[in-house]
Amino acid sequence: MAFQCDEVCAAYIRHLQDMVGQTKSLIDVEAFGTRDSAQQLGRKFEKISFSGERSLRVVLLQHIDVIELMRSVFKRYFDEAEYADQRTSKSITDFAEGLGK
Repeated sequence: MAFQCDEVCAAYIRHLQDMVGQTKSLIDVEAFGTRDSAQQLGRKFEKISFSGERSLRVVLLQHIDVIELMRSVFKRYFDEAEYADQRTSKSITDFAEGLGK
């Protein structure tokens, strides 16, 4: 189960990273034309998609950070659960061996 959770998170991170890479080519400011208003509009869309502090690129990078945090929480949980299972198994084995003496 731990492996599957990690794989899903890793796949989603790869998907988000691909999307981040695509934000570079979403807007070509020059394609809006040479008029000042067209250039302003192009720069506005470029800021929304790529260079602004609240741009699509930034939001995607924040999502990647959240998924990475989830992965670390899952890993810690599953590591601790496995350790607890091993301790419980050893306790039961030790107890059973003590009964047989």
